[in-house]
Parts: sequence; structure tokens; C-alpha cells
Amino acid sequence: MSATHAQDTSLIEALSVLWPHAEVGRGPRHSAAGGLDYLVLPGGRQTAVPRSPAAVSARAVGHSSAASGPRATALRLGLSGALRLGLGSVARDRIHVTGSAAGSLAELLGSLLGEEVRLAVSTGTARVNRKPVVEVFGADGRTRGFVKLGLSTVAWDDVRAEAEALRQVAGLVEHGIVVPTLLRYGTWRGMPYLLMTGVPQARWHRRRDRHRPPVREMRALTDAFAQPAEAPADTGWLDGVRGRLLGLADPAWRDTALDCLTALVRATARRPVPLSAWHGDWTPWNMARSRGRLSLWDWERFATGVPAGLDALHHVVNTSDAGTPEAVRRSLRRAEPVWRAVVGRSPDAEVASGLYLAAMAARYLPLAEGEGGRFIAGRAQVFLAAWWDWSRTR
Repeated sequence: MSATHAQDTSLIEALSVLWPHAEVGRGPRHSAAGGLDYLVLPGGRQTAVPRSPAAVSARAVGHSSAASGPRATALRLGLSGALRLGLGSVARDRIHVTGSAAGSLAELLGSLLGEEVRLAVSTGTARVNRKPVVEVFGADGRTRGFVKLGLSTVAWDDVRAEAEALRQVAGLVEHGIVVPTLLRYGTWRGMPYLLMTGVPQARWHRRRDRHRPPVREMRALTDAFAQPAEAPADTGWLDGVRGRLLGLADPAWRDTALDCLTALVRATARRPVPLSAWHGDWTPWNMARSRGRLSLWDWERFATGVPAGLDALHHVVNTSDAGTPEAVRRSLRRAEPVWRAVVGRSPDAEVASGLYLAAMAARYLPLAEGEGGRFIAGRAQVFLAAWWDWSRTR
């Protein structure tokens, strides 16, 4: 077992929750007769797939994340082929689930879908909103859907928000954007869960395609949810930003952010901005193209009534160096042509940068003060400093 796997216990913890009346253990020699044997995939994303039946394990391994690079994709496809040939021993790291399946998430999903199911589980990389994502397979190895489970306070809010968002964006397929279909939203053992369909993804993702902003689709989403232009100070969106900043516990962060907000209101007092919706985290790892159409997932940050074009800025910033306030500002300047291509009717991209930095500060700073805040605190400070730099020029 690698040192990384030994330190990260998220898969053990997640599987222990999914099978509350079973014992969960890890190690290449832990497997015993009966129970469920899981293979832990190599790499840092913490994914466990059922070892059998082979049709399920091979398909689960072959489903490569859109965030994976060519090397990781090739590694997974090679392992998938080995599993199809019955060479399960190529994956040495194992987790075994032994005991009763009564009351498990698998039992619930089987009753909802009307068949016995197998689950592949990923907890991803360590981050503030980490939550298990469960891929659900039928006995034939085909995917029946995906489940997100709210294990923490942050994840609880995300699952609930994404369920509501999927109801609102269902019609985007008519605009060339493929989104998951909401199948079921409910609670299980006191935790919210979201069952939804998957979306088409190509196995190989060209780096150029993944990092190029999808202007056509961003413009389609903007047009679909367009609202009349307003001065930001008159919008419910800015009221929400102000409320989150006022709730900060750190007085230095709170005072700095509110000073920046004052400068933003002053700079936009006589500048109505077009309003629309945004995905909220439109990045290469949340989208993929397949057969000429764009699939887009992870909708928990979706919101309406926001300044138009923020997705364009967010995409460019997140595909650039954003490790310092200066780098964030440079990325935003590079994003101006993309923003104009999406919004079209408003030329003031510099004001849009200030609106985007306000949105990010209001997102990251409260998260940095909450559960798991250490994972986002550095980024919160960088974006607050970038917003402060922007405000000093107003």
C-alpha cells in the first residue's frame, strides 16, 4: 500500500457509511470468502471499484475522469483491459466489505431501480467540499446512474443545491448543453442523496479542447436565462454577496472585503450590467465533448440573477496560473475577449472582473472559516488580495 493511500482514509470512511452494518478493511491480503472485494485505482483521486463481476469492474475502471491527463487515461484503460481478461491481480490495493448489506445504500438503490446493483465509489482529492460520488452499475455492467451523498455540512448544502439546479437546467439540452437528469432526491440515514443519470464523455480528451473556453455554449446558457440589466447595487445577487461577507468571523477579512464591496458599488452605481445565470464552476474538469455536443456536470454552484459572463472569467482563471493576486488579475485581463464574446452587449470587462472577484471572495472566505477550511484558505486570501488590488484603482 502506498504512503498516500495509507494517509488518506476517505475511501474506508465512505464505504463504512455506505455499508453501516458491515466491516470494512484495507490491504492486499485482507480479502476473505464472501463479502465485496474492491480494487483501489492507482493515482491520487481515491477511487474504489468492485472486483467482480468483471463486466462491472472493467467498465468502472475504463470511465476516466475528464480531468485526467493522457497518462492517467491510458493507465486506466490498460487496467480495464486486464480486468476483462480476468487479471484482477494487477491491482494490488484492495478494500473488503464483510457483513450484512441490510440498510446499505446499495440496498436502497436496488429497491429504487428494481435490480441488484454494484457500486463504484470515488472520494476524489482532498478539498473543502469533498463528498463521495457513487457510480451505480447493473449486473450487465452498464451504468444506471450516479449518486452524491452529503456527509458533511458543506456537502449537504451542495447536494441539495445541485438537486434544485438540475430541475432548473433540464431544458438546456435544447441549447446544445447535455446535463444530468435528476432521477431521485431524498434522504438516507439522515443524509441527503442525489441520484442522477450520467452524461456522454469521450474516452480521450484533447488538452486543447479541454482548456479552450466553450464560448458558444456559455453564450447559450446566458441567453437562456437572460434578465434585464440592473445596477449591481439593486440586485438580490449583491445583497447575497454582502450578507456572506458580513457573516465572516475574521474581522480583518470582513473589513477588507466590505471596503472592496463599497468600491465595487461606487464603480458600478451608474453602470447597469446584464444579468443571467452561471454554472458557477465551469472548468475543464466539469465538462467534456462527445459527438460534437458538450456535457456539463457538477451544478451545485448554479445561480440565476447574477452578472452575465462570470463563467467565462472563471474558466480562464482556472486554466491559468492563479497562485498570486497578480496572476489572478493577469488571468482576468486575458479573459476579457472571452467575456465579451459571451456577453456581447456590454464592453466593460474591467467592471466584470470586480464583480467576479466579489463572487469568489463571497464563496471562498466563508468556506475558509468552516469545516475543512484549511483546504481553501490560501485561495481565499489570494482572491481577496486580488479584489483589494482591483478596488484601489476605482
